[in-house]
Amino acid sequence: LKTERFGELRGASSCVDCEEGTYLDAEGQAVCLACPVGYFGTSKGMSQCEPCPVGEFSDTAGSRSAAAAHIMRGS
Repeated sequence: LKTERFGELRGASSCVDCEEGTYLDAEGQAVCLACPVGYFGTSKGMSQCEPCPVGEFSDTAGSRSAAAAHIMRGS
């Protein structure tokens, strides 16, 4: 799922993709949100973050990939 946000400058007329590790979940929202703990965002312009694989967990908000998310194996 992909979405865009308006630039952060007042009066911006073009859209900018949210960066990896962030998402935009509502139309008209102006600020990208960091992916929450337990999720990661692998590409720009996401409308939701991906959950970590079963048995793994990200302890960092804004993770950009499962590998970079400091994944911890469950026991």
